[in-house]
Amino acid sequence: MRSTVALSLCCSLVTAGPAMAAQMDVHNYDLGSEIYYFDYEEPGVMEEDGVFYGVRAAYTYHKTLMVGLDGRFAYGSVDYSSPGSGTVDNIDDFVIETRGTLGMDWNMTDSTMLTPFSGFGYRYLNDDTGGKSSTTGAAGYERESNYYYTPFGLAGRWSGPQGWSVTVSGEYDLFWSGTQKSHLSDANASFNDLKNDQGDGFGARTSLAVEKKGRRVDWVLEGFWRYWDIDQSDATPVTFSGVLVGLGYEPANDSFELGGQITVRF
Repeated sequence: MRSTVALSLCCSLVTAGPAMAAQMDVHNYDLGSEIYYFDYEEPGVMEEDGVFYGVRAAYTYHKTLMVGLDGRFAYGSVDYSSPGSGTVDNIDDFVIETRGTLGMDWNMTDSTMLTPFSGFGYRYLNDDTGGKSSTTGAAGYERESNYYYTPFGLAGRWSGPQGWSVTVSGEYDLFWSGTQKSHLSDANASFNDLKNDQGDGFGARTSLAVEKKGRRVDWVLEGFWRYWDIDQSDATPVTFSGVLVGLGYEPANDSFELGGQITVRF
């Protein structure tokens, strides 16, 4: 039985340079929540989908130079289906992701700005089917996923009247490496646990955010789409009671998240 791989997330919202200093602060502190639909597929092998709920915190500095720190936690319940091993419902998943970004603000006009950015991101996903069995009797197990990547993105901001603004952001995520830990011993104590390395793949994401400035706090409503495409991992030995019985690997997979966030900005 295979389990899920989620991805990641968080977009850099840009703020204004000197020409828009009256609209945005140099220092921005964000607290928010998100909800998204998640779909993960290993073509021809299995598929999982479900809804995730998360919280997010971020700090962003803008004064020609842009510096951003962003972290999130999300929890979801997903359903598993496979032509070979049946179905399993209500699988617990959670994801932790953190990112650091660095960029430059370019004021194109008094009301528009572009910010190219890059940085480094890390995502951890835990998918736990341990103790569960499928409709065909296949036993589940816990999986842990670690991704390391560099985002290359561009954000464009338009500031309108009465404190309204719109930000569009898109990025390509360069996948450096990944590690998948499969706790096969959860299914049967005689199996060894696997650790597979992933070296090829990529991610992409885009978002559209609408912001309204207030007296004490600003409100940001954002819709997003996030995507990962990861190639097959290396293969490692599978043993049963210490005897080699085969090789195990993480199949090629792709996944997407489609959802929204609401954020309070201080």
